[in-house]
Amino acid sequence: MTNTNIDFWMRIIENPSPIYKELFKQEKIYLTSKILPNVNVLDVGCGDGRIIKIITENTKNIVGIDNDPIAIKNARNQLIEFPSTKLVEGDGLNMPFVNESFDIIVFMMTLVNFGNNKISVLKEINRVLKRDGILLLSVYSEDAYETRLKMYTEIGLPIKNYENGKFVFNAMASAETSQQFSIEELSSLVKEGGFKITDTYKIDKIAYICTLQKISNMI
Repeated sequence: MTNTNIDFWMRIIENPSPIYKELFKQEKIYLTSKILPNVNVLDVGCGDGRIIKIITENTKNIVGIDNDPIAIKNARNQLIEFPSTKLVEGDGLNMPFVNESFDIIVFMMTLVNFGNNKISVLKEINRVLKRDGILLLSVYSEDAYETRLKMYTEIGLPIKNYENGKFVFNAMASAETSQQFSIEELSSLVKEGGFKITDTYKIDKIAYICTLQKISNMI
């Protein structure tokens, strides 16, 4: 059986190294500080619902979308106690939501896997985010190489090579690459998607978590 991206990510979640434990801890602190009560939230690339569980502490008005049917199935099982959560199997590049549907969109450690479609997915997120809404986004930082290589080796993720800040994988069903960014690179990228970074927090030598706002109407 071919391992999918969600399979490898679940291995990290189930047995995280200390630095990944810190990443997950800081994600929770950051998200709960930014999400106001009862706002409408979309989690793009929701996986098994790990982030949605955190968000439910603030709001129950949550939609999760993921293109992996296994991830959606796992999320439904994980979130059975949160019946108001809507889970959608769908493509982040063409989401089945009307313009300006959500107050907050969460995009955690997912942009890194979009390869040549990073700007396209940011524009699609821009489309469904309200004009005064915010995007909460995290990516691997430029210092994350050693930590990631060690973890990927431990979980058996088949690395083909590493080039230009990007891991390239063999036999990955849903993600062929995973990129990391300096804050300057990230700022330039999100600008092309119609966003500006308004708040940044660096988590050890592994990640940035940021708040973004629209800078233009991309509709």
